[in-house]
Amino acid sequence: MFNENQVSFKKLDSSEFNGVGLGFESLEEAFGIDENATFHNLSVIENANFLKTEAKNLERKLSVKAGEYIQLLASTILFLLFLPIAIIIAIAMKVDNPTAPLFFTQKRVGKKGKIFKVIKFRTMYTDAEEKTGAVLSWEGDPRVTEFGRFLRKTHLDEIPQLINVLKSDMNLIGPRPERPEFTLSYNQIVYGYKYRELVKPGITGLAQIVAEYDSIAEKKIIYDLYYIRHRNSLSLLLLIALSTALKMLAIPSYEKIVKNSIRVSYL
Repeated sequence: MFNENQVSFKKLDSSEFNGVGLGFESLEEAFGIDENATFHNLSVIENANFLKTEAKNLERKLSVKAGEYIQLLASTILFLLFLPIAIIIAIAMKVDNPTAPLFFTQKRVGKKGKIFKVIKFRTMYTDAEEKTGAVLSWEGDPRVTEFGRFLRKTHLDEIPQLINVLKSDMNLIGPRPERPEFTLSYNQIVYGYKYRELVKPGITGLAQIVAEYDSIAEKKIIYDLYYIRHRNSLSLLLLIALSTALKMLAIPSYEKIVKNSIRVSYL
């Protein structure tokens, strides 16, 4: 069982950094960060030059706003396209368990630390965390129902999150929205984690498709920061969207080709 309290956080050295294939020689070159600093030393993170610039200028960038409008339009179209599928899923869920709620809502952290409620189709048994408390899900999680495993594998459980995009809480593409209790912990011990709040979280994203499902936050944050720097790249956004679509359609061979294209072209 994966529990964030059991993760052993440590300093990320250059060899580990180069191993993820971002094409930089060091953390300092990539982010303006002293690679000898420890994860909990947030004063170092705040001196990261490009992120400091991003924080000051983000709201003034018209391209960011234009990108959000495009994602909002795309979300509206996708919502209409997926509505019949969502109705079928809802019927199947009620046939499987007539008394269980259809939807699952949970507090998540969004842009600028805003708290919102994410909406998904329920994939776990009711009161799944009653005994375990707040813990991250993992591969083979016994709290997930059989039908829920299918929904998760195909990502169909995330269809209701299009409502979050239409409400401007999320984008289609961005860092995965995390729970407040985990965010508070990660902000203190994971290198640069708080800079995820510079942008809206997304239904899918670079870390979600490149990193493994149960990868630790230290690995995912590298992809999240890279996405934040290059979020205005239309080709990168299209490749992320294509990879997500292929994954939903269960076409792993083509999905792998797209992932490799992302790594070669951008990482």
